[in-house]
Amino acid sequence: MLTVNNNGKVLEIILKLESMNINNSDMILKELKEAALKDSKVDIMLDFKQVRFVDSSAIAMLVSFVQSLARSKRKMSIVNVTEQIRTTVKVLNLTNFLNIQ
Repeated sequence: MLTVNNNGKVLEIILKLESMNINNSDMILKELKEAALKDSKVDIMLDFKQVRFVDSSAIAMLVSFVQSLARSKRKMSIVNVTEQIRTTVKVLNLTNFLNIQ
């Protein structure tokens, strides 16, 4: 589900799925945390290039992930977000919190 690239400055995590939803949110969170633990010194950039849909459980999972990173003084950004996902996050007033680029 994920491809991880580390350029020394940021850990780029490419999500290789079209939908983030209640059926896969727990698995995605587990994989994100495992990837983040492998290099705990750099910030995280999630690439949503292939993601077309997120439901409320996926949003909650992302919030949880950001909170866990913040405890270790790390940041996350999300890039290549579709307009539909951007609108959903904006309606929830989470654009800045999730650092949507």
